[in-house]
Formats: sequence, C-alpha cells, structure tokens
Amino acid sequence: KSLLQESLALGKETGAWFLTVTFAGLSHVARSLGAYAEAKKLCHEGVALCRERNERRGEVFHLINLAWAANAMGDYAEARQWLQETLVVHKEINDNALLARSLTQLGTAAYLEGAYAEAKQRHLESVNMSKEIGERWHMALALIGLGYTTCALGEYEASGRHFREGLQTAMEIGSLWMVLDALVGLARLLTASDPGEAAAEKAIE
Repeated sequence: KSLLQESLALGKETGAWFLTVTFAGLSHVARSLGAYAEAKKLCHEGVALCRERNERRGEVFHLINLAWAANAMGDYAEARQWLQETLVVHKEINDNALLARSLTQLGTAAYLEGAYAEAKQRHLESVNMSKEIGERWHMALALIGLGYTTCALGEYEASGRHFREGLQTAMEIGSLWMVLDALVGLARLLTASDPGEAAAEKAIE
C-alpha cells in the first residue's frame, strides 16, 4: 500500500493512465482488506480524475471497480447504476475486453439482487464476447457466474456445464480463487433441492 501511495504522488506528474493503474491498485488493496468505503472513495477519485483528463478507458476501469466495491457492501442497485454508465462510455471507446468485464459485473449485481433472468443474459453476453476476443479470464468468471445463475433458475444440467467449463478454464489460466469459486458452485448444485438433485448429480458426472 505504501509503495502504491508513493506511485500515486509520482503519477500526478506523469499521466492519467499511470494514475488509473495506481488508483486501481490502491482500491484493490482496500477491498482485499475489507475496507470497502475506502475502496469506493479511491474509485470516486479515480473517476473524477479521468473525467477531468478525458481518459475514458480509465473512467470505465474505475467505474467497474466502484461497482465491485458497491456489490461487496450489498449496494447492488448502486453497483448496477455505475455499470450502466460504463455501457454508455463503451460506445465511444470500443474496448471489448473492458465491455466483457462490465457485462460480467452487471450479471453479478443482477444475480445478487435476485434478478436472475437479467443476470443470465448479461453473463451470456460476457461469455460470448470473451470467447470472440480470446479473453479467457473474463470468460471463466462469466461462466462461473452463469453457473450460479442457472442453478438459481433451476436449470441444473446447464448449470453443471457452465461450472465445469468455468472450472476448466480457471485451472488452465491458473486462477486459484476462481477454481475455488467454481468448486463451491458445484457443491451448491449438488445440494440443490428436489426434484433437481438427480439432474444436478447427472450434470456433474
């Protein structure tokens, strides 16, 4: 954290993108420590700075991180608000990797709010976009989110397919936390209520 703070001081003399990365690093540290209010404050500062310097990609980056922190605090409607703003900016910057990330986070926020049909649509859009551009990190994350969403919708066989593909991709890219998330999802699928237990077991075989 102290190194990132030093980097922040230097970044104010260099450029907006350097500052974007630094603010993102500081907000990530804050989120990892559970200091979500601090993380949101840093993201707000990052958004303001990028808007001041017309750094649109950086603005999207911080809005996504702001939504992530809002989700962690249970402010799902707020998270969706920030992510809807990113979709507007995406029309200008045409960065499909960031768009896939926004769609995944929109899916997560919708899932946490109980809007499962919307969550499924957003995760599917992210999976398709990620596959199209070869972005495997976002693809794995969206597939796992899709697994949770289809499980909540009672689509147990589809859920098993999504979890397995997400797990395989996470293992291939070496993302331990996503591997664990997929395994937790598969365990949840196995304990799905009747009459879905037989379908759930079949999906995981």
